[in-house]
Amino acid sequence: MKPLKYSFFITTVTFLSFILLLGKVTGLKTDNFGTTPIGFPCTNTVECVGEPGVSSECRNNICLCKSGYLPSYGLDNCLPIVNLIGGECEESQQCQQGTPGRLSECVSEQRKSSCQCTSDGVNELCAHVCLQKAETVGDPCEVDIQCTANLGELSECSSGICACLPDAKPLPPGNNSCVPAKDGEVPIGNPCRFSTECVGSSSFTSECTVSGRCSCKPGFVVNFLMNQCLPIVNKLGGTCVESQQCQQGTPGTFSTCSKSNFKPNINGSICNCTSNAVNSPGGNECYTEAKLVGDSCIIHEQCISKLGPSQCIENQTAFVLLCLGAFAGVCLAQEGVYPECPATGTTQIAHPNCTIFIVCIEGRGTEIVCSLGLYYNPATTLCDFPFNVPECIEGTRAPLPPTTTRPTTPITEDPTDPTDDLTSTLVPTGEPTEEPPTEEPTEAPEEPTTTNTN
Repeated sequence: MKPLKYSFFITTVTFLSFILLLGKVTGLKTDNFGTTPIGFPCTNTVECVGEPGVSSECRNNICLCKSGYLPSYGLDNCLPIVNLIGGECEESQQCQQGTPGRLSECVSEQRKSSCQCTSDGVNELCAHVCLQKAETVGDPCEVDIQCTANLGELSECSSGICACLPDAKPLPPGNNSCVPAKDGEVPIGNPCRFSTECVGSSSFTSECTVSGRCSCKPGFVVNFLMNQCLPIVNKLGGTCVESQQCQQGTPGTFSTCSKSNFKPNINGSICNCTSNAVNSPGGNECYTEAKLVGDSCIIHEQCISKLGPSQCIENQTAFVLLCLGAFAGVCLAQEGVYPECPATGTTQIAHPNCTIFIVCIEGRGTEIVCSLGLYYNPATTLCDFPFNVPECIEGTRAPLPPTTTRPTTPITEDPTDPTDDLTSTLVPTGEPTEEPPTEEPTEAPEEPTTTNTN
């Protein structure tokens, strides 16, 4: 029986050795051969997880990883230490314990995970160690790439610290990049090959675009002399040098760069609205002032500035002919009490400005403006061609007595919107008469006696 037991032992050992050898030769995984985790008691190497005898062993009755291996995070395997950037890995500690060092990690890429440098690390070509990137001029270094990675191509590693090249200088205030000591000379808009050739390159405000021309970077605008890129200003009161800084920013077309009369303690100029523009309270955009009732508007302040008590009315159907472009509305006088309006009913009254008429409802009036080039005709209660309204001289008529207004009519509907039935009054409905009336109006003289005094 002894020979049989001996033969069985030899066969078992031979089989185990064959399995281990087959795994090494063919690449088959033989990990988790045993069940005892790393760091736990054992009596035999085959009891340990990993590849017993290859990556793990039972030493001093404790399962341990062999030299060149380290325990996995779960202690259920012994993983090889990786000494190459790009080497295959399963966990980051394989890279960090190897040549790549503490600034490396195991990164998954498609079907493979490999050791790579972290965002704070960089490696030189053909070197497999990850080194710390420099953040500012003066940081320690071993190779140039530690400096150029963050400080730019105009930096180098000199005597163990990052420094700018002789023809470059640190960019204040953080000294976190190196820029040309001398600014470029190519004006904005001119052909270039490199960004360092453009004016403003020393302050990183310009660049050579893919089209091969010097241009200001986003957030900057070229000055009048085309030799400097100035920051765009996006608020009223922001400091500026030239007006296009304000006009290209939030303040817009109707802004300018000027000395502030309200903030004399500010050195230099700031963005203000032009003399014919206004801004809403707390707003940073300038809008042009309305000059006449009926001018387009966006905010109430446009109307109030020149016209006095008025408001910007939102675009309604009855006002659609008054709106120009994509503006929000038109300037109209505020609804109020007009002495000419009867106390009851609804009617229309002519205005001294021939382009305007007043809609009266229950003693309150609202000014309405005719379409461009038309006058209000009290005889037809419509907006008409000027030659059909002879009492209007150069757009002005003498005040009409109340008796010339249309008789009042009882209100049958809710009068909250005086514009519901006024669309037809904004344009003449029929063809213009061939000749103006031959009879002189009784309410006003044909021509004021003062017209020919010059």
